[in-house]
Amino acid sequence: MCLLLQMKKSELRKHDWVRLYMELAFFNANTKLKNVAVETEENVKPPNERLKARNAVFYIRYMYYPNKGRAPTGHCHKPPRDRVAIVKRTMDKKAGLLTLEFEGRFSKSLL
Repeated sequence: MCLLLQMKKSELRKHDWVRLYMELAFFNANTKLKNVAVETEENVKPPNERLKARNAVFYIRYMYYPNKGRAPTGHCHKPPRDRVAIVKRTMDKKAGLLTLEFEGRFSKSLL
């Protein structure tokens, strides 16, 4: 059974590595974080300690602004896009390895 935790905005500010995960996945600064949820199989108490779980999946909902920082070009304006970045973190303590896997989707399917 997997446990899902919706992060509070105060936790997003405290744990700035969540934004790092998103930027690594999409290498783009034209984004704004909206929601983050964490899924783990570890039953950690209290729930916000799931952020420190060795194996976790982060669902990061964000707005992507394709025209940010560009000069207006008339009819080529693209509207903001609602997206979800999925980041899977796996830590192997014995080997000292951290693995991050990234995937992106339209947000209609998640969060």
